[in-house]
Amino acid sequence: MKNDYSVVLVAVSQDGFALQCAPLDLRNDKNIVMTAVSRDGCALRHASDELKNDREIVITAVSQDGNALRFVSEELKNDYSMVMAAVAQDGRAIEWASKKLQNNKELILVAINQNEYSANYIPLKLQHNHEILCCILSTCTTIPYKIKPIVYSTPTYIKIALQNPKIQCATLAKCKTLINTTPLSPTILDTILILMLAQPVQK
Repeated sequence: MKNDYSVVLVAVSQDGFALQCAPLDLRNDKNIVMTAVSRDGCALRHASDELKNDREIVITAVSQDGNALRFVSEELKNDYSMVMAAVAQDGRAIEWASKKLQNNKELILVAINQNEYSANYIPLKLQHNHEILCCILSTCTTIPYKIKPIVYSTPTYIKIALQNPKIQCATLAKCKTLINTTPLSPTILDTILILMLAQPVQK
């Protein structure tokens, strides 16, 4: 690509990832980079380190694509407002937050409600958090492997899962009756969860 400001500006306005072909000095130009990340947040990957730490650039990038959080400075990965903007756009962006903010309950809840697959990134510290577990079991279509032992051992959580309209099973009524009348052995719980997870998601 020619070392020409106007040519680069037009290119990144059409394809944010054209930034990777820009000369290094233009990857440090705020207007060029802002145009690129407005088009594709993850174009931030090719910006200068200085602009990866620019709050205005970063908030634009993560608001366009939450997973642009992967490419921001370590300082801003530990910034609550930046991470909140990212997970509000794509819950899976919680993977790229600092360890401290990955342990923030409010951020985790926003992430799960935005994208259920973000539940796979719940840190050990929060895996027994009642509010987070209820959120997962009442809204997600599947139950993350790491929390299944907790669910298996807690009848209350099984009941919450069975009331989730996104998790359907042909014998839902029978399962509810079973839960209300029978001690929950591991075998019964396995059967219930298999039935729940085997059914197609309700449109």
